[in-house]
Amino acid sequence: MVGVCQSLSAGGWMNSGILIRILGPMSGLSLALLLIGVLAARYIERQQHEQSQLIHREFRGMLVIEDLYVKMRDIRWECSLFERSGDRRHLETVTGLLNASRVPLNAAGEAARTVEELQLIRNVEQGFESFARQFRELAAEQQSPQPGRLRVLIDDQLTRSEEHTSELQSHLNLVCRL
Repeated sequence: MVGVCQSLSAGGWMNSGILIRILGPMSGLSLALLLIGVLAARYIERQQHEQSQLIHREFRGMLVIEDLYVKMRDIRWECSLFERSGDRRHLETVTGLLNASRVPLNAAGEAARTVEELQLIRNVEQGFESFARQFRELAAEQQSPQPGRLRVLIDDQLTRSEEHTSELQSHLNLVCRL
């Protein structure tokens, strides 16, 4: 009986050694694969976050440019109403729109990602500032500004700013579609 117990005991140790030699590397490999999986998941999460931030910035830029374009269109409309009616309330509305346009102009500068976008925004800003300055001079006159002078100002300054804004819209829409 003692011989059988020693024999089983020796066979048990032998089987345990084989198990350790097999399970040791398998456990190590399993842990290494688990670590690689965790690192890969973390990397993908970081990439998704960066892409989400990029999409958010592009979308915000599109909204800002669209808002600016709408304000310019509204300015043009109010000037057109003034030309038809001579009612100075339309000039006051334009002044309010000019003041409100500072917010999207500043936001557009912050949303620019490329040198080209930044240059287009600066062009819009310069034309818009020039229009605003000359418009305020016209609106400050005691008598109502002549519609022809206002039309020249719109055609000269505001139209150029609208064209640059349209370029920004098409560029931003192209980037967003990609």
